[in-house]
Amino acid sequence: MGLKQMWAEARYRKLVDDWIAAIEAATAQAHHAQAAAEGGFTSDRVRIEPGERLCGQFNASLSETRRVRVTNWGSASHQTSGGDRVRAGQARSTSHDELQIIDSGNVVITDRRVQFLGSKHNRELRWRTLADNPEVGSGAATFRSTGRQKPLVITFHPSGTTKVAFEIDLALALFDGADDAKLAQLRNQVNELVSHPPEAPAGTVVDERVPRLASAPTTQSAGVSTPNDDGHTSTAPQQSTIPNLPRGCFIDTPPEQVAAAAAALGFTTRWMIWPGSSAMLESAGPTIIPVPALEGVLDLGVELAVLSGDEEQILAMLEASVPRYSVVVGPDAPDGIPVLDRPRIPDVVRHASPTDADLIASERRQAGAMVHRLDCNDITTTSLLQAFNCKAQLLRPMTRSPQILILGGPVELLPELAELSGFDEIIVLSEPQQQDSAESDEADLPPEAANATEHPVTVAGEVISDPAGRIRRYLLEHARTVRRYDMTAAPRVIEWA
Repeated sequence: MGLKQMWAEARYRKLVDDWIAAIEAATAQAHHAQAAAEGGFTSDRVRIEPGERLCGQFNASLSETRRVRVTNWGSASHQTSGGDRVRAGQARSTSHDELQIIDSGNVVITDRRVQFLGSKHNRELRWRTLADNPEVGSGAATFRSTGRQKPLVITFHPSGTTKVAFEIDLALALFDGADDAKLAQLRNQVNELVSHPPEAPAGTVVDERVPRLASAPTTQSAGVSTPNDDGHTSTAPQQSTIPNLPRGCFIDTPPEQVAAAAAALGFTTRWMIWPGSSAMLESAGPTIIPVPALEGVLDLGVELAVLSGDEEQILAMLEASVPRYSVVVGPDAPDGIPVLDRPRIPDVVRHASPTDADLIASERRQAGAMVHRLDCNDITTTSLLQAFNCKAQLLRPMTRSPQILILGGPVELLPELAELSGFDEIIVLSEPQQQDSAESDEADLPPEAANATEHPVTVAGEVISDPAGRIRRYLLEHARTVRRYDMTAAPRVIEWA
């Protein structure tokens, strides 16, 4: 096989992966809209009014415009012949409006309103008072009301922009009474995607997932209400419109750690485990253990199932109704499921200065990679690093992006870095070596300074035995601060003891 053919096959596989991801996302939106239209969502954050339907909720911050004053000070100084210093200057002030975060909390979106619930402030906007269409951008949404002078501005993590925009659009459609039209639109999106798979290039075998998805039932038979001939609606049994595609298998990582890492990333995680091999337990199916959401972690609005058991039990769970994202934990990976915690090539670790590491991180981000930063210290244990590694192992197949780790601090306290299979590249920050020997330091000093190290100095009642060394260390550690001070001010008198 030539290089050109290999490149064509790799590109075709990437197109199929993107096509499947688009189908999964559209299917999830259709199911979410159907559940919201039927009033299937509840919330423990706000009291839902009778007949009100919940469309979404997420963590966000409240922002409002504040008046900010900026003062610029300019001065000049002059030293007289007598040694006195004279300063003169002026200050100029300007003010402007600036959008500032004033509180953090939760946002609840229903078919009647959008409400922010924070620790210090609560805001609510009814859709009937909405003056214009909401403006949803990267990580921010703005709502303008006819009865309020200031708009309601909420900010959130940019990764949740698509989810927030969909929930707002769904809420407005339900408020307008366009339930059937919105559901039909979402169903058509799924069917349109399924009917247009990527074309395999000449000489390339068609991906086995394409015919399986193309022959799968449409959303009209996947628990979505469809009109009958008499005009009434009927609901087919709830089932997935496409096969639940596992993203990989963990062989050496405990399922508890996988579930904890998924919750730390913001997934709504369920651990599905087959507790035994008895006939009664097998007929009852797996036990579902919900993993609690972590406080302060942004809810991605994506469900993930951690499937644990032997190969036959895992395949049985994959055929059942599980979230569209799932990972497998078991002693052996089923056929066609890649192993996520397999050791990678040993040359993934490289050393770089902080400046070079910032340049490398910028280049990797522009190329589509995800860059993580971890500063090591005395409490950085092996378990913490393994949990960080497990997050990267989950993120790589989910986002289809390379994972880059930048490590700082005493890295020598950590285990072998090449064993971290979740990262495609590990950059270790290395500081430039400094000469610490007394002989090399004194060689760079004038003779009087070198001799001064032999005499103690009394400063503010404190006896300093090595004044030159103390000053030298201060200047090295606080070079930036020293440069900012006016070193031409009147000198302090230091009396030698």
